Amino acid sequence: MKRWQKVVIFLTMVVLLVVGAALFYRDITAFTLPENKKMNVDRIYMHEPGRYSVMIKTGPKGEELEIIELRADRKIHIIADVPSQDPCWVYFEREKTMKQSWEKIWIHVHSPQDIQGGGWNHGKFGKGQTVIIE
Repeated sequence: MKRWQKVVIFLTMVVLLVVGAALFYRDITAFTLPENKKMNVDRIYMHEPGRYSVMIKTGPKGEELEIIELRADRKIHIIADVPSQDPCWVYFEREKTMKQSWEKIWIHVHSPQDIQGGGWNHGKFGKGQTVIIE
């Protein structure tokens, strides 16, 4: 093999390595959220233990709704400390090694009755609706 062929093979491998690393980095950072504290939470859904969705009022008059899914591999803190006239809110710290998974989540509510049951779907293993027991 000639020297120029070895150089071409080496450069091709370097380019593939750089592109692969860029794609991997993009994949693990694709689900980062811009801020860790979300105010004006309108609804909170518990799909299953460790998986919640929050519906947040956005826009100048609160006419738009944004839904954020929160997942936790560890304990979720649900704190009933919000006065009745104030909106619920959520705070989370992102786990750096898993995409779309958060290490710590604090959901601040008026009372536990603010949390509603949410649907879940595990494909061929079944689907359903979480029922809140009062």
